[in-house]
Amino acid sequence: MAKRRTRSRKPTKKKPKKWIKGAIKRPGALRAKAKRAGALTASGKIKLSWLRSKAKGNSRTAKQARLAITMRGFKGSKKKKSTKKRKRR
Repeated sequence: MAKRRTRSRKPTKKKPKKWIKGAIKRPGALRAKAKRAGALTASGKIKLSWLRSKAKGNSRTAKQARLAITMRGFKGSKKKKSTKKRKRR
């Protein structure tokens, strides 16, 4: 009988929990560019239309804009913990 070969699996790398910290290389750089371009709203947020226009291409600004658009979606994504106490049996 021939021996069966078993494939050795490489251990999968876990994603770091704080990946955002590593993704932001230059904190405040995009905001400064938006401020120079006059793309800040009265409340201090960067205009979404400006972000979408800058997100095209492969430049550093485009990458920063795409990350900003992605992180904008994180704002309300946290699940609220229920305040009700569960009954124990």
